[in-house]
Amino acid sequence: GCIPKHKRCTWSGPKCCNNISCHCNISGTLCKCRPGLFGW
Repeated sequence: GCIPKHKRCTWSGPKCCNNISCHCNISGTLCKCRPGLFGW
């Protein structure tokens, strides 16, 4: 499974969905995505 953007996450996993452009933020709390082609 994976976590949709703007949902709660932890650095230990699971990964954010579409992890080409999405990652758990600096505080390890929310999936954030870069805008652009893969940032939906």
